[in-house]
Amino acid sequence: MEQTPVEWLLSELQDKFPTQMKAMYNDNQYLLEHLTLKAKEKENDILANLIENVDRFEVIDHTAQFKGRCYTKYNCEVELSIQDDGKTLKTFITDRND
Repeated sequence: MEQTPVEWLLSELQDKFPTQMKAMYNDNQYLLEHLTLKAKEKENDILANLIENVDRFEVIDHTAQFKGRCYTKYNCEVELSIQDDGKTLKTFITDRND
């Protein structure tokens, strides 16, 4: 599975600055895991904020068979969910409560 931006950043930091990372966390794996968890929570907050103002959902099919807009829904709220060990992206659309 592809790394999230947070996982990539931590991996890069550990790879490029192993001594500094160990010193920062005093070889305490719990602290590093805690940092990773908090960073992932923040990443999820950022993603949620990005779609907070979305009120139109469209599906554009770029497969050879279809090519084009195949679904549009206006005045809706959109929730994205990654499921099945990261293999399925589900979109939940509900009426906007304005």
